[in-house]
Amino acid sequence: NTVAARIMAESARNRAQNRLEHWKNTYRRDSLTGLLTHTAFQNDVESILLSGRSRALFIMLDVDHFKTYNDTCGHQKGDSLLVQLAQALEASLRKDDLAGRMGGDEFAAIMVFDEDMPYEAISERAVQLFDKLHASLKLKGSDVKCSMGAAVSSPGDTFRDLYSKADDALYRSKEGGRNRLTFHAPV
Repeated sequence: NTVAARIMAESARNRAQNRLEHWKNTYRRDSLTGLLTHTAFQNDVESILLSGRSRALFIMLDVDHFKTYNDTCGHQKGDSLLVQLAQALEASLRKDDLAGRMGGDEFAAIMVFDEDMPYEAISERAVQLFDKLHASLKLKGSDVKCSMGAAVSSPGDTFRDLYSKADDALYRSKEGGRNRLTFHAPV
């Protein structure tokens, strides 16, 4: 009967694993884009920052003139554009990087680097992401542009610190004419 007990135990583990996967997909993922939800992204970023073993590049981005696009082309096309952007963002990131939908047409990403990685090398990665994201959207036939704000973590930074710095940089990108990447100046 040990064989039957092992089969029952394995079946119970499989059911539990399936429930966990369903939970992750239902509550941690944005239903439209499949990216992490704001809360899941925040929690995962906090875990990364609390480890204290790395530097992080935090990026905020949103679609330039999305409301006009949505009003002109309709909400279905607007949703399709958000899905395309989310897919392009994920395709532009490395395996261990994270992306989340912060709400509406606003997205965030975090890239983690060794703690001794120079600021210049990290900031170059943000430029590459900006270029790759726009190239990917263009390949999909979209002429939509995005603005980005970026901040590199300092020791002791929290999610809120980085979010605020990157969001401020995003705001400056919008004020500066859109379709650009702006960095929060390191202290």
